[in-house]
Amino acid sequence: MPALVVVLVAAGVSIPSWAGLLLAAAFVGGFLYLVVRLPGSPRDPWDDGAVL
Repeated sequence: MPALVVVLVAAGVSIPSWAGLLLAAAFVGGFLYLVVRLPGSPRDPWDDGAVL
């Protein structure tokens, strides 16, 4: 979403305020989703993250 805003600003395209608010809400919502999905406990030190 932030990349879309950068492209629109670079192209000189004006977006309505509701669309800007929607883009900002989508960015914050995505960030919060990632924070909520973080594991609560540390990983095993020998775990390299590979899943077979």
